[in-house]
Amino acid sequence: MTTAAAIDRLAHHSVIVELNVPSDRAEQAKSRRAKAAPDVMT
Repeated sequence: MTTAAAIDRLAHHSVIVELNVPSDRAEQAKSRRAKAAPDVMT
C-alpha cells in the first residue's frame, strides 16, 4: 500500500510519452521464431 502511494505521488506530475513506432525487440523475436520454427510436413 505504501509503495502504491509513493508511485502515485511520483506519477502524478509526470508526463507520459507514447511513441507509435514499431518495436525492434518484437521484430527480432518474430524473426528468431521464424528461423527456429521446424518444417512441418502436411
